Amino acid sequence: MKNTPTKIHALQGLLVLISVAMTVSLFAPLAQGFAIDGVVKDRAGAPVVGGDIDVDNALTGQRLGTPNDNTNIDGQYTVFVVQGIYHISFAPPLRSHLVGRRILNVSVFKDILLDATLDSGIVITGTVTDANGLPIRGVVNIDVDTLGGGRVYTPAGKTDSVTGTYWIVVPAHDKYRLRFKPPPGMNFQVGQIDSLSIQSDTTINIVLVPGVALSGSVAETSGVPIPLTKLTLKRTNDGVKIPLANNKTDTLGQYQIIAPPGQYALQFAPPLGQSFVGVEFDSVTLASDTVVDVTMSAGLLVSATIRNEDGIPLENADIDVTRESDLVRLFTPHDKTDANGLATVVVLPGVYEFKADPPLGVILDKSVMRNVAIAVDTSLSFVLRPLTRVNVTGRVTDRQGIGIAGVAISALRLPGRVPATVKRPLSNSLGTFNSSVPKATIDILFSPPRGSRFIGKILSNVPLTQDSTLGVIQLDTGIVITMHVVTSKGVPVKGYDLGLLSNGIELFTPYDTVNVLGELVVTAPPGVYDISIVPPAGSVGDSISLVNVSFQRDTVVTLVLGADQVTNPATFVLRQNFPNPFNGVTRMPYLLNVQSKLQLTIHNVLGQVVRRFDFGVQAPGYYTPEWNGSDNNGAPVASGIYFYRLHTSQTETTRKMLFIQ
Repeated sequence: MKNTPTKIHALQGLLVLISVAMTVSLFAPLAQGFAIDGVVKDRAGAPVVGGDIDVDNALTGQRLGTPNDNTNIDGQYTVFVVQGIYHISFAPPLRSHLVGRRILNVSVFKDILLDATLDSGIVITGTVTDANGLPIRGVVNIDVDTLGGGRVYTPAGKTDSVTGTYWIVVPAHDKYRLRFKPPPGMNFQVGQIDSLSIQSDTTINIVLVPGVALSGSVAETSGVPIPLTKLTLKRTNDGVKIPLANNKTDTLGQYQIIAPPGQYALQFAPPLGQSFVGVEFDSVTLASDTVVDVTMSAGLLVSATIRNEDGIPLENADIDVTRESDLVRLFTPHDKTDANGLATVVVLPGVYEFKADPPLGVILDKSVMRNVAIAVDTSLSFVLRPLTRVNVTGRVTDRQGIGIAGVAISALRLPGRVPATVKRPLSNSLGTFNSSVPKATIDILFSPPRGSRFIGKILSNVPLTQDSTLGVIQLDTGIVITMHVVTSKGVPVKGYDLGLLSNGIELFTPYDTVNVLGELVVTAPPGVYDISIVPPAGSVGDSISLVNVSFQRDTVVTLVLGADQVTNPATFVLRQNFPNPFNGVTRMPYLLNVQSKLQLTIHNVLGQVVRRFDFGVQAPGYYTPEWNGSDNNGAPVASGIYFYRLHTSQTETTRKMLFIQ
């Protein structure tokens, strides 16, 4: 059968229709997207050629793939995205002197024009090496923060993986903090430079030092790993947070961080929105590589909404949760409110106190809900009302009139001595203060810096009806009294409060709560005191009462909880050393009941004396001599079992301990 011209043309037309249909089908997704285009220039109006445009989803943080997203010779760019809200980043060419720029929360519901102008900045360049001067082989990430101003966008904030060199550009600023985060799997601590003033191009070479590794896993009680759990490490002695690299668990729930040796509080915060209870360790000793595995319990979601009395949500308000049974404040990650005034914390079933504090700088009263029973997921609503306040000014000095910096001002509202919020609570470098306090009759407390020799002071029954000046507040110096509180087995306790009474009147002693190491340090005038050590409010435990204790100079004592802490027929009671085993310093506490001449000796397993302490004649009391694992010549001893023996001319007692080098 012959094909006529008409039939051939019809077949060609059908093929064209099929081709057009396939083309429309293949490119249909582009019809659902929108174009973002514009021009990137420098401050002088010249086009920025070869700049890179990045697009991040504002809700998830995920970076989009945007092909051909570099600026052309005219500084122009075009990227395509689907409908949504995005963070748009403009990165200048490598090795330029231009500062990158980010535009946050760009709503894209149609084609938009988005131009950007990049400022000139200051170049920080250098090399990251180890202690031997060799470059760190791998990418070191560099974070730049203005002190009090947030993170600076530095798109080139990484070192070269071979040479260890870097080149970043920042605006001129008085104070920066730089953090150098080593690659995963390398045994280097994060390098940090604080309070760096940068006004011109600068070269900063930094050396990363090794640390100890803390690693482990985070999982549910069923063993299922919990990815993206965030770790926080704080020094126990001052609460300073340690900068960490790779501080989140991976997809298998595994983590590894590198830190300097020391004593730390360790926190594990599950991802936002997951109903797991955060985990906190009060004290973790890192002396060598350590493994800590964590199991997180499922809990109940408590959603708290915080508004002012006009119904406006308060962002960055804070929720504190305290367990009513023992008055322990819980570790509750994600307890700051978002832009909608909403914070969500996770707790186990129980009865709690919830306290809502206003954001910093917002003068509103706090709100407290007591005895809230949580048995199911729960929603709470707080309204923070205005707090009438006045300003109190003055100057804190020593007896020579020299200002004392860092004195903390706190207040107790009368009657009832209820703690009140104080805004701007610290004296400055000249000792002056300008604090905002409630308009009421209050006791004003002045707490000198922790560790100083200044004695705290209270101004009682101060009526404040208007802005007032308190004039000069003089603080005396005193003696330092260090107390270690342990159980009858030598285990340190925490949370106990000290009462120091003179002639029946209790002294104001700041920082008089026993810390996680079983230690408290207070300053007081020399004198004779009655001492009480009581457990935390609402808890049950042993207490200590001593009368007519004379403190005439700096003193270190150990107070032992239990029946024999005051009287005992023996001349002395030798306690188990703590910590045990140990690899740094250990304490060997003993209770002396009668005045005696004492000697403490440390023996190896062969009975040889490796260290001798001659204490001479000592008065009755509690003592905690320390041993750092060295012999009489100051040389370190070998790892192993040792015996410490306390003896007088009439009696002796021996205990065993384990030293690990």
